[in-house]
Amino acid sequence: MKKAQIVEIIAIAIAAAVIIFGVWPVIKAKLTGAGSTAECNLSLFLSALTKVVSLGIAERPPECDIEFKTVGEKETEQMKTRAYKRIMNYYEDTTPYYGQARSFFKIDSIGIPFETSVYEWELDAIIGGKMAECWNKVWHGSLDIFKHDWWPADKSLCIVCTVIRFNEDLPASLRNRRYPNEIKSLYAWMNAEPYLSTNYYEFISEGLTIKPKEEYLSYITTPSRPLAIAYMETKTDLITAWLPTSTGGKMAAAGTGLGAWAAMETYVAAKTALGLGVVEDVKQLLLVPFDELGSRCIIV
Repeated sequence: MKKAQIVEIIAIAIAAAVIIFGVWPVIKAKLTGAGSTAECNLSLFLSALTKVVSLGIAERPPECDIEFKTVGEKETEQMKTRAYKRIMNYYEDTTPYYGQARSFFKIDSIGIPFETSVYEWELDAIIGGKMAECWNKVWHGSLDIFKHDWWPADKSLCIVCTVIRFNEDLPASLRNRRYPNEIKSLYAWMNAEPYLSTNYYEFISEGLTIKPKEEYLSYITTPSRPLAIAYMETKTDLITAWLPTSTGGKMAAAGTGLGAWAAMETYVAAKTALGLGVVEDVKQLLLVPFDELGSRCIIV
């Protein structure tokens, strides 16, 4: 074994010991209601560590594998009854609470939801459910990666939970949707649908640096560009480095419609304009094309 390899192994062992006996108990104490197992929590944490110490060469823990999910007619069929019932509920309750949901999910003159509305509700339910699962898996943002000396200050962290590819058998009205015609109903769906003691939107928003708005949660359904549901920890100065290639009109011109990136850039620009350009940690749950992550972060 070469000397460099021995040094690398020792470095990993020392850092792992520090995490297990020092940092990990503190982080674990913060975790309440996490949907993933403690083994997965710890493995993700150590995977982030070893990927840095070993110069980017690390295997993702098998118990925390990225889920690759295909979504089409077969996957939505089992949710159809629930979709019909919930959409009709939006109209039975005439309070403003469901007002935004009613603007996306329509019914006909006799109170039956349109088929396209049912399909769209089902897509939102799949994505919204996976985003909640991801927020559980990453301990509701309790990692605090930049507080630890072993993480490089010039690198963002991304933990990818699910990659979704949309099938060609989706209804024509929902197939191949891209900027500026992305599906934009997820924000309304998450605010209307209950989750634990709150709703999906409030659940995933708690702990995020930037509260997602409608455009942040819009998504494309192009089969050739799978979506990633991922958790990112970054810094305001790292976001600034993306500005020349991804902001505003340039991003729109490229046809990506990445509302999450635009929201993060707008956040930094607003703080800078107010003279609050202090480097801060940013924690976000992302819904973006998978191919957009690699240039912005270390993927774990």
